[in-house]
Amino acid sequence: NKPTPNAKTISLPITRLGGLGDGIGQWNGKPVYVPLSCPGDVADVQITAENQQLARGELVGLKTTSPHRQTPPCDYFSRCG
Repeated sequence: NKPTPNAKTISLPITRLGGLGDGIGQWNGKPVYVPLSCPGDVADVQITAENQQLARGELVGLKTTSPHRQTPPCDYFSRCG
């Protein structure tokens, strides 16, 4: 997915992990689901979708990496997840 024009980019501490493996942070009183992030990361996130209950974001970069972050064991991780 490409970032949408005029999308907001925020700095977001990731505090927990969702049921589908996305990192979750809080922004404007709602959870933001960010694939490829993990608890302990402080991420630059571009908000790609938002409704009254939640938001979804795309990981743009990491300001701080989590001590829980690991190198994927498979060379194809970024292509197939």
